[in-house]
Amino acid sequence: MIRFGLAILLLAFAGPGQAQQGRDEAKKLEQLRDAATAKQQSLEQQANQTRSRITSLQNQLIELGGRIAQQNLRSVATEENLLILQMDAAGQMKQLLADKKALGEVLAALQRSQMSPPPPLAVNPDDTLAAARATLLLGETVPALRERAQSLRVSLEKLTQLRQQIESSKLQLQTQMRIFTEEQESLEGLLGQRQQLESQLRGSAQIASNEAQSLATRAANVRELIRQLEAEAAKTMPSLKPTGSTVKPVLSPGLKPDAQQTDTPQPAWRSPTGRFSDSRGQLDMPVAGVLLAGYGQDEHPDRQSGMVMATSRRAQIISPYDARIAYSGKFRNYGQLLILDVGGGYHIILSGLAVSYVVKGQEVLAGEPIGKMADRRKPAPEFYLEFRKQGKPFDPEPWLKKAIKAG
Repeated sequence: MIRFGLAILLLAFAGPGQAQQGRDEAKKLEQLRDAATAKQQSLEQQANQTRSRITSLQNQLIELGGRIAQQNLRSVATEENLLILQMDAAGQMKQLLADKKALGEVLAALQRSQMSPPPPLAVNPDDTLAAARATLLLGETVPALRERAQSLRVSLEKLTQLRQQIESSKLQLQTQMRIFTEEQESLEGLLGQRQQLESQLRGSAQIASNEAQSLATRAANVRELIRQLEAEAAKTMPSLKPTGSTVKPVLSPGLKPDAQQTDTPQPAWRSPTGRFSDSRGQLDMPVAGVLLAGYGQDEHPDRQSGMVMATSRRAQIISPYDARIAYSGKFRNYGQLLILDVGGGYHIILSGLAVSYVVKGQEVLAGEPIGKMADRRKPAPEFYLEFRKQGKPFDPEPWLKKAIKAG
């Protein structure tokens, strides 16, 4: 605009030839200005459309992530029940084998008594005594045999039922695993779309990620890393503003609605004020698990500032609050580390993940999947959660909505 104004001003003091040349130059400048303005508007429109698509994908990811988490819990419960049934069946079979010998001896005694009936009482006194003893023995054996036969019948029926339940559980597990795999593939597809849109919106994402990794190599601890990340973010990124999402519960395919009424994923809680500091006692756990060590209880020095949980294999990790990803990558003894900037000087640190779905600078919504745990059963994957304010750790448990099951 300044350049355009100067061109007009020069025209006032120029001769006829210079005036025409100046008018041509001014026209070109005006055309360039209009083209630049149109391009800027087009880019802004594209950016808004991209943001809208990202928000839509985030809502889909939240819904799908919740279904996957519930499906994973169902499959884990089925696996545990199947293991118990198999152990019961093995115990029942062992008991039957143990009784086999004793039962065979009783049957043999009965067969011998039937093949050699008691002699007539009138033969002689010795025969009379033998007949009495045989009668008494047979009288004692038959009830015992009936009792053992009844016990055997019950055991066999129980074993048959256990085997039927085992086969039913196997089929149920196959169905659950098929649904889990399909939904996991859908999740990965949505994540791919989201990452592609993020790349379009933020072309410097890889540069920012490389800078974060460089900071991580220089930082001595998490507090120092957070300080460096905040200093960097203050130069390049606007302050975090709370976002919102509208999430409607969606039933998993292949499952009856009444079987899901109690555990259909619900929308994540958000502070009415938009401040994380007002979220005490309202946050969802990032992952379902069994508490191994509370705040300050773990033996490992790097895990005493938070809480440690054992999770199921392949467990989904969600963001407990709307956040900007301040860091995603390896860091010292923490392994795969995520740092979530939730505003107001608060940060949430998560580690132990096998896979991270997010990159530095990305904004996520509460309930959005941000990673998953390792695909192993023994030893169980261990997840670490830490809350910090102004770089100082504090106990996260009072901020969580659901009680944590102690190990």
